[in-house]
Amino acid sequence: MSGYAWDLSGTDARCISYRPGHLIHWIHFNHSMRDPGPVIPVTASVDDDGLVHIAGEKLSLVGWNHRPALLGDALHRFEGMAAWKPRWHILAVPTEAFVGGARTVFNLAPLDQRCGCYVARATNADHQVVHGVPSATDVPPLRVAVRYAAGRPRPQSVESSGREGPVT
Repeated sequence: MSGYAWDLSGTDARCISYRPGHLIHWIHFNHSMRDPGPVIPVTASVDDDGLVHIAGEKLSLVGWNHRPALLGDALHRFEGMAAWKPRWHILAVPTEAFVGGARTVFNLAPLDQRCGCYVARATNADHQVVHGVPSATDVPPLRVAVRYAAGRPRPQSVESSGREGPVT
């Protein structure tokens, strides 16, 4: 899995938290690739409440992730195969291509560190950030003040003034 590159296309449009068990930041991911520490092949499964069961050679643990459906889909594609990086608390699910992203690399939290999602507030009705789509608002567009409508006055340059030599 050392050939992974980070892909942001699958980022969550609602939760913006990088706390344990939530989104994994690309810098965290890059550090896990440069100095991965032990990488343990495992099989994993996820419950509907986000509990992730990991089993490998001499390893059995339970963690938590805030997106159980997304993690379950990724694990289903590869029959539960994954790689566990305990130093970084990362569960990496293989992909058809060597691209790691929000749909294949998951940050797991210990059970005692579970916490709710942090949702960014916006001006749309559902209070959810929708990336790439302007937010609905009732604020009228900005108008240019009258004193700026004619344009900014330009200082006269030496060439246009007809003078030669330094300006005094």
